[in-house]
Amino acid sequence: MRHYGPVFSGEGRLRVSATACPVGDDWVMFVEGGDTPHVGANALACPCDAPTNTSGEISAFVSTLSAPGHRDDVLARDLALLACKSLRRNISLSLGIHVHSAAKEEIVTLVGNAEKALVTLLELLTE
Repeated sequence: MRHYGPVFSGEGRLRVSATACPVGDDWVMFVEGGDTPHVGANALACPCDAPTNTSGEISAFVSTLSAPGHRDDVLARDLALLACKSLRRNISLSLGIHVHSAAKEEIVTLVGNAEKALVTLLELLTE
């Protein structure tokens, strides 16, 4: 299967990667990192036909599934929505980031690293 990435952001246990695989016109994406990468949540984002406002921004429907006890679903939803709006395609995004005993500021950094890795990946896909 053809793939793009991985693209990395951050260092050490705060490093996050993003990878994408085309499936027809759609994309399957993986965002993982920390000291224990895993599958914590999956999000499916599908663009809607009608613009949400007069600026022409597209809207999308997003559905998420989360593994019991995991809190990856909110970030998976946000990243799938970002990718869907950028590529205007269906996006299936699997996310799993975990750092043992992470402090609040480390979690903020991990979220930022996930966003940066995905944005860099999207730039690569839209070149």
